[in-house]
Amino acid sequence: MVEQILSDIVVIIVVLGILFLGTLLISNWVFLNRFREDVLYMKMEDKADKQKGEGEIPPLMDTYLRKVKAAEEADLTEAFVTYEGYSRQKSGDKLAPVKGEQFFRTDKPGFVWMGFSRVNAIVRMNTIEKMTHSEGTHITRLWSIFPVNRQGGDTVRRRHLIRYAADLLLCPQAFIQNPSVTFRETGDHEVTVNVESGKENAEIVLTFGQDGLPVSARSVRPERTGEEVEWSLTYSDYRETASGVTVPHRLDSTWHAADGELQDFSMQIRTVHYEQSNYKE
Repeated sequence: MVEQILSDIVVIIVVLGILFLGTLLISNWVFLNRFREDVLYMKMEDKADKQKGEGEIPPLMDTYLRKVKAAEEADLTEAFVTYEGYSRQKSGDKLAPVKGEQFFRTDKPGFVWMGFSRVNAIVRMNTIEKMTHSEGTHITRLWSIFPVNRQGGDTVRRRHLIRYAADLLLCPQAFIQNPSVTFRETGDHEVTVNVESGKENAEIVLTFGQDGLPVSARSVRPERTGEEVEWSLTYSDYRETASGVTVPHRLDSTWHAADGELQDFSMQIRTVHYEQSNYKE
C-alpha cells in the first residue's frame, strides 16, 4: 500500500514536471516571438518624415564622427546588438547575469530591447522594453510566464527616450541621418545631444576624452518609480565592428540618487550589425 502511494506520488511529480517544462518552453517561445514581432513592425515603419538638415556640427562631434567612421554606414538605418552582462533592480540586490538583444531604428527614435536575467539557480526574469513614436512599455515576467512588472505611459517613454539618446553611440550614423537628433557644444569637452520624439524631448550631455571619443553621458531620467534622478552611462572598450564603424563595447549604467549611487547595469557588447530598413511604400 505504501509502495503504491509512493509510486503514485512519483508519477504525479513527473507529470507535473513535464507539464511545467512544456509550459515554460511554450512561454519562452511566445516571449521570443513577441520580441521578433515588435522588431518586424518597427522595421516596416515609414522612414523619417523629414530629412537631416545641414546644420553646423560642433568640432568635438565632428572629430568623433570622423574618428569612428560613422559616415561609412550612414545609409543603413537599422542596428542589431547582442550583449551580456549584469543587472539589478534595486540597492541591496546582487548583480545578476543577463544577456539579450536590442534593435534600433537609427533614422528615427525607436528601439526594442530584450533581456534574460538569471537571479539565482532557479529564478529567471525575462524583460522586453519598447519605445516608438507613440508609446513606451516595460514588461517583466518570471520564467516568461508570470507577470512581475508592467509599465507604460509618458514617464516610461521619456525614460526610454533618454536611454535611446545615450545608446546612439552603438549606431553613430544616427547622429548624421536622424533628423530628430540635434547637438550643441556646451563645454570644452562636452556636447549636449537632444532627441525629439512626438511631444517629448530627451537631453543628454556627452563628455569627451582626450582621444576624441565620448567617455560618458549624463541626464536627469525617471526611475522605475517615476522619480527624476541623475543618471549616467559610461563608455569604454572601443572597438571596430565588422562593418568598420568603431563603437564602445562596454556600457555601465549608474543612478545617482540622494541616498547613494546604484550601478544597475553593466553590459558587454558581443555583436553589432547594421541593415537597411524595408520601408512601407
